[in-house]
Amino acid sequence: MNQWVKGFLTGLICIIYSAVNAQDIHFSQFYASPLLLNPANTGNYDGDWRIINNDRTQWRSITVTPYNTIAIGGDMQYYIHNEKFSAGLIFVNDKSGTLGLTTNQAIFTGAWHKIIKNNSFHIGIQAGVMMVSFDSKDLTFPYDYNSDAGLYSSGYGNQIYGTDAYNFGNRIYVPIVNAGIIWNRRFRNYMPEFGLAFNNINTPNESFDPQVKQPLNIRQNYHAACHFYLTQKVTITPRILYSRETTVLEELYGGNISYKIPANKFNLNSLMFGTYIRDTFSQQADAAIFIFGANIHKIDIGISYDINVSNLQLASNYRGAFEISLVYTEISTIFNKFTIPCDRY
Repeated sequence: MNQWVKGFLTGLICIIYSAVNAQDIHFSQFYASPLLLNPANTGNYDGDWRIINNDRTQWRSITVTPYNTIAIGGDMQYYIHNEKFSAGLIFVNDKSGTLGLTTNQAIFTGAWHKIIKNNSFHIGIQAGVMMVSFDSKDLTFPYDYNSDAGLYSSGYGNQIYGTDAYNFGNRIYVPIVNAGIIWNRRFRNYMPEFGLAFNNINTPNESFDPQVKQPLNIRQNYHAACHFYLTQKVTITPRILYSRETTVLEELYGGNISYKIPANKFNLNSLMFGTYIRDTFSQQADAAIFIFGANIHKIDIGISYDINVSNLQLASNYRGAFEISLVYTEISTIFNKFTIPCDRY
């Protein structure tokens, strides 16, 4: 590469670096990553316990090193004095781009569930730590310009100006606190659900430079869904997710249709198809998402692909992200209690 071009790029990286933020974790199958969508989803299911795994790979067609996100979590139910509580853990690993920007999260999640006049309320909170790091061995900065040799050399600045030439480290630890609430209610043939979550409510400092304050802004998630039970075999579920962090906006909307399969030797219970649109509120949608899934025994499997339809398609050739989700749910051993109204004589 031309040395002038390389110098310009490294200088540009240095300027951008001073305000770098960790990438927000997101999945196209957001409903299959419930613990990251809303803390109140902890235990918000019919079963004793579950294990969740999500894997997303993005921009393989653009970058040398694609963006990759892996999330593994689990939660289970607890009953204390006739009150239902839930608790679990989430581990997330996210790698972004060729500089190896890596985000690791370890989060404890908990929720309380209450039914009031057939209305189900779920209130959740999460607390954990996020470690953000990057690989600096291939980075060069203005300090690294060797005028005698007429080129940039990684680490040259430290040799001349000392180890404090850059005045920042390549690893930080950030405490994070999230909270959320969900309401749902089952009617005869449909069940609506609304949720609200706030991530990073403690607005921690995520700057690599200890002398610079770079708060991690609060991210708001507003989500809604409604399960329409058309027949005993067919269910349609439209969904929408609106996410906002300061001026950064994202919206996902679409739906799934599932069909129950008659009993068979493969333990295949149902099939699911879905399509969604990701919109960043620009003049053009960002991606069209197509999903195929199945429930086999106690496992829900989802496979999706994002087709990039934004202006970036010139570089991506419409290729976006591949994602897979696996959710194992153990059946409930607690019998639900129903009150049947009877006439009094």
